[in-house]
Amino acid sequence: MKNVIIVLSILISNIYGQVDYQTQIQTIFNENCTSCHINGGGNYGDLDLSTYDNLMSGNSNNGPVVTAGDGTNSYIIQKLQGTASGAQMPDGADPLPSNQINLIAQWIDEGALETPASTDELFFSEYIEGSSSNKALEIYNPTDAAVD
Repeated sequence: MKNVIIVLSILISNIYGQVDYQTQIQTIFNENCTSCHINGGGNYGDLDLSTYDNLMSGNSNNGPVVTAGDGTNSYIIQKLQGTASGAQMPDGADPLPSNQINLIAQWIDEGALETPASTDELFFSEYIEGSSSNKALEIYNPTDAAVD
């Protein structure tokens, strides 16, 4: 039973703990990045971080900087961590705090959605207890929305 509770806790935190692009990620970009990376990116790698659509367009000199579902291998995370070639971003300023980089990576790992997936209507519809440690939960999603 203890394992079921742990799994439930992790599942619930993943469902309800999604990062919101507009209020959490765009705010970081606005405070640290858009003084250079705006209006098409200009001489700054042609990367425009002023909107979600510009970020996700993949039009930078390095191609797409976000690989949805894979924060570690996303170019933007590598630049923020200083593990990609060239200058660590933000250039000429202190690196972002690790909690902000981790939040951006978490958002990317969650699928890099502009709006968090709606989970208002999800509910546990069945708990199945089999023999030994064979147990399962069925989660019902009455919408067409994908849930990661």
